[in-house]
Amino acid sequence: MFTNTAGYSNPEVDRLFDEAATATDDATRQELYTKVQQVLVEELPILWMAEQHFPTLYDERLSDLITVATGVNGSFADARFTG
Repeated sequence: MFTNTAGYSNPEVDRLFDEAATATDDATRQELYTKVQQVLVEELPILWMAEQHFPTLYDERLSDLITVATGVNGSFADARFTG
């Protein structure tokens, strides 16, 4: 996850990402990421054909069940009953 598994290669995109990673000004960083997005939209290196939904059902008495962006694929180490 969060890697270039498709093997997309564009030196300009790499350069823009590198510059954005070290930019200290928010406006400059936003401009660089906007340029990256424009290139990616034009080249469309990956087109998702399907999106899977993973519904999660749980008891309302549980707290901190999902605490990370990966949802149910994350750790449930912090989950606990509160009521």
